[in-house]
Amino acid sequence: MARGGEGFGLYFDHGSELFGSTSGGYMFASSAFPRRPGDRARLLSPQLSAGQPRCFRFWLYLFGPGVGTLRVLLLAGDRRQELWRLSGPAGQQWHQGLVTVSAEAGTFRLALEAELGTERLGDIAVDDVSLESGICPAAPQTAAPWSSGCTFEVDTCGWAGVEGDRGLWERVVAAATDGVPATDHTTGRPGGGLVRLGPADPPPPGHMARLLSPRLDRPDGAATDACLTFRWVR
Repeated sequence: MARGGEGFGLYFDHGSELFGSTSGGYMFASSAFPRRPGDRARLLSPQLSAGQPRCFRFWLYLFGPGVGTLRVLLLAGDRRQELWRLSGPAGQQWHQGLVTVSAEAGTFRLALEAELGTERLGDIAVDDVSLESGICPAAPQTAAPWSSGCTFEVDTCGWAGVEGDRGLWERVVAAATDGVPATDHTTGRPGGGLVRLGPADPPPPGHMARLLSPRLDRPDGAATDACLTFRWVR
């Protein structure tokens, strides 16, 4: 699907211990001289037509103490929308990224943008990109060894309000929110799913309602730190 962007090089590996690729080739943004911290390189898709949501899949490798940031951008005319990002080292292995893409009208491109970190202390590679019809699966939502992500398009993926809290959380489509928000974040459409405080009696000032994740069991060897990302509107 992708075409090479300035700053990327195509390399071939055959069982390399550092970059084990599924097909022997991958796209690589090097942090070696003459590159400088903050330099950016984009890998652009062909022109795409707006329509039903699609799932953008890719594999990425961010390794090194000074590695920078990988972003997925939607480019339409002068519009630049960041759909996804991952910064810092992600371990010495490939991870899958899944991003639901939706545009209302016209044509657009997707861009994988690598922003380099410290010189020679971290490189970024991507492999096996594809674009498929329909929204992405509910999990994983981000490129990570373990995840409990959810788009709330199909169900709540085990996330739930705490029984007894006033104003329990509920999953709805954006069209049922009286216009706030008018669309969900995942698909950008009124029919997209999200969670909001339910239609119970308004709670008193200062009251809190909790939305709990499913139980997260750390895989053997995984780091104890994890990153929680979410989009919200009020």
